[in-house]
Amino acid sequence: MLHATLNGRRTLSEHPNIPISPEQIAAEVQRVLEVGANVVHLHVRRADDRSPALL
Repeated sequence: MLHATLNGRRTLSEHPNIPISPEQIAAEVQRVLEVGANVVHLHVRRADDRSPALL
């Protein structure tokens, strides 16, 4: 099993390549599936880039 974790509690200021928008997340999911991932883990985001867990 190859588990890909696409984003987490980090913000764009901490790592500028984290997929945030739905389009970025979809593209990254496609990319990791193409290279063999079979499980994808991601965190939902608010429009201002905050994770709900950080509120």
